[in-house]
Amino acid sequence: VNTPTSYNFWDFGIFNDSENLHWDVGLSPNVPIALDISGGVGSTTLDLSDVQISDLQVKGGVGSMDLSLPTMDNPYDVNLNIGTGSASIRVEQGAAVSFTIKGGVGSVTVDLPDNAAVKVDASTGVGSVNVPSSYTRLSGSAGQVVGDSGVWQTSDFDTAPRQILIRFDGGVGSLNIQ
Repeated sequence: VNTPTSYNFWDFGIFNDSENLHWDVGLSPNVPIALDISGGVGSTTLDLSDVQISDLQVKGGVGSMDLSLPTMDNPYDVNLNIGTGSASIRVEQGAAVSFTIKGGVGSVTVDLPDNAAVKVDASTGVGSVNVPSSYTRLSGSAGQVVGDSGVWQTSDFDTAPRQILIRFDGGVGSLNIQ
């Protein structure tokens, strides 16, 4: 963990040009771990691509979020409450993960491997749901006046041994699957 050596009220970067508070935390790649992370104000970068996750809970604050997730032998759950700001999520090849994402204000982009078996169950308050054209829309209708909702999946989802399930309840902003 990297932090300034001394603190006083004026060291929060609002009233001076002091260095921003920055934390670098290392986690063992050899021990399964359940993580519960709460963001505050500012950008959050979580590179968990080499970590054994048993469960992940992330509550964003105000600012962007950048999240990289691992491939593991066992499927795992990821629960995200985005907050305010954009979120970018990357999933490694071969991952089996179940997402529950609560969007706040800002777009959410999920970057998936090209051959992943995926099902998306999504709705937005104000915004759109954008999935690759190869996904089949199972429910919902295009062209809603405000917001978007529906269920989409890849053709091999039901029979695939490794699946990615995304449940998205958005506020203001879009969900982009790529």
